[in-house]
Amino acid sequence: MSSSTALYAAADIGGTKIYGGLVRADGTEVAGQAFSTPLGDGSGEKAVQMLLQVWRHLAHKKGIAWERVQGFGLAVAGPVDIQRQTVENPYTLPGWEHFPLGVRLQQEGKRPAVLDNDANGALLGEIALRKWQNKRVLMLTFGTGIGAAFYDGNGLYRAEGAYHPEMGHILVAGGEGEEPCYCGQKGCFENLCSGTALNRRARRYGFSDFDEAAGLTKENPQAAAFLQTVEQEMSAGLWSLCTVFRPQIVLGGGGVMARHFPVLQRAANRIPQNRDFTGPVQVQPASPGGKAPLIGAAMFIHRKLSGKDGDSL
Repeated sequence: MSSSTALYAAADIGGTKIYGGLVRADGTEVAGQAFSTPLGDGSGEKAVQMLLQVWRHLAHKKGIAWERVQGFGLAVAGPVDIQRQTVENPYTLPGWEHFPLGVRLQQEGKRPAVLDNDANGALLGEIALRKWQNKRVLMLTFGTGIGAAFYDGNGLYRAEGAYHPEMGHILVAGGEGEEPCYCGQKGCFENLCSGTALNRRARRYGFSDFDEAAGLTKENPQAAAFLQTVEQEMSAGLWSLCTVFRPQIVLGGGGVMARHFPVLQRAANRIPQNRDFTGPVQVQPASPGGKAPLIGAAMFIHRKLSGKDGDSL
């Protein structure tokens, strides 16, 4: 089978749902299906069986022989250990800590597997879809947590060792009145601006969730004040990351941005326009449909099997 017609089973694994699919080497999704993420004791092993079942079902549904699937690509909410192929995330994936997901899928599915961080998957998928191989792009995903990844025009930014850099835990505010994040800090980006945090804080203001608060800013002063605070915190996070990485483009993805991207736009507008620190930055929404992480996950395994080194595209 040529590399252009190669077929992979891939999955985008988050703290709320898993999206599994079949993807061609050119980034075309053949079929996909979402299901709830198993959590708690034994959830990693449950996920292995559920993924294999879903992938086989999708292949059968499309009339594709299972033997055509060459490998498994996994984009998982971090922290993850890419060398040991383990999930190191008891925070948004309770019950999965130290689970060797890549190894177990390889054993059970009899195919090679590659596991990496979901923000890296989302960014690689976006780079491929938009043909931005020569751009400096920062990806931020706002969901159960906050994921972030950076592509410097040549490849993905990696921290030393096997872990993905957890940029969602930079400090953006003092965090007064907030419980400490699981990272140990008060006022970190994720603990204030992730979907989980925004809903928690909205309920404290008397709203059912962040969606309700965001929809009432014109007639409710309390909602307006809350949104202004959120925008200030997001702006602080953007400023810090942009001064470090100097991206040309910032992409906002995840469930929160799918519904409330203007919040990130307004946050970006608060960033001081000083070329000595950040340079000009375009802020754009992630591709509609949320399929980029799945495509990126397929690219993880495609790159391994095609013998490409590093994280370039």
